[in-house]
Amino acid sequence: VKMCISVAKQLSSKYKLLGLMLIDIVEGSALESIADSQSVIKCRPKRFSSVQSAIDWAMKRKIIKNRSQAAITFPGQMRQLGSECFEWRTDLEMTFPFWKGWFQGLSANFLSVPVTGKLLLVGGWNRLDTELTTAQMQGKFKLVMAPMGIDGHFLHEDAPDYVAHIVADFIVRNGLAHSNQQREGFTAQQILAMKAAGPRVRIGRT
Repeated sequence: VKMCISVAKQLSSKYKLLGLMLIDIVEGSALESIADSQSVIKCRPKRFSSVQSAIDWAMKRKIIKNRSQAAITFPGQMRQLGSECFEWRTDLEMTFPFWKGWFQGLSANFLSVPVTGKLLLVGGWNRLDTELTTAQMQGKFKLVMAPMGIDGHFLHEDAPDYVAHIVADFIVRNGLAHSNQQREGFTAQQILAMKAAGPRVRIGRT
């Protein structure tokens, strides 16, 4: 995440950036939760009898909350070793030494990128650190709080429609959507879908 923000900062020196958005990631809370997050990873089963059993485990532990979305994302996280043996594709424990560096300086970098449209989507006030709280009170970025019940660590998976709506609204408000699409009465979600699919795809009104 920090690398992405750094890239945006470098690009801003050559190009005019129209928007910058962070989804459910805050330096302070991320650093504070490193130990707990690593404990969860250390305790998780190494192997499962099926992808479905891995999803069941994650749902039971409340790591994820949306089973239908997990059915899409979990297969890519697993590697099949046999007819009834699946393991995690990535050994996250090997990345532990780098976690702190991923998040340190994230808030300062986010705030320093010279872009007018800047938004942070989080699952609760407790996610904000002091630096971001102060900057938000000064109007340096727009803060969107997810509704109660959408407060996990995977907002984009737990509530994909809600996050898509926020992203689409951000795109429209910051002039990233074509004006002819807006005039034709397309919704923000449809504009987002067109952006993701490419210029050749046309979405009809519902």
